[in-house]
Amino acid sequence: MNPKTIIAIVAATLAAGTAVAQSENNKDHDMPPHQVTRAEVIADLELYIQSGLRDIEMREPPDLSDRSHQAARARYEELRRSPAFAARVQQIAQQRGEAVRVN
Repeated sequence: MNPKTIIAIVAATLAAGTAVAQSENNKDHDMPPHQVTRAEVIADLELYIQSGLRDIEMREPPDLSDRSHQAARARYEELRRSPAFAARVQQIAQQRGEAVRVN
C-alpha cells in the first residue's frame, strides 16, 4: 500500500473516531451530533504528522506499545485539545472558502 493511501485511511479513521467520540459525548447532553468538516480532517492530519504518530505507525509492523508511540499519542492528544487546533481549523476553512464554525 502506498503512503498516500495509508495517510488517507488514517485521516479518515481519525475523523471517524472523533465523530463517534463527539456523538457519544452529545448523547449525555442532548445535543445534535457534530459533523466533522473537511477543515477539521485536514487540521487533524497535520497534527497526526506533527506529533510523530504517522512516522511511528507507518513502521512495519507498528509497535503501539512502544514508549515513543505512547509519547507521540500524548503529543497528538495535547495538540488536538489546544486552542491552536481550533484556530488552524478556522484558517483552513477560510482558505477553502468553507463556512467557519464559531465555538
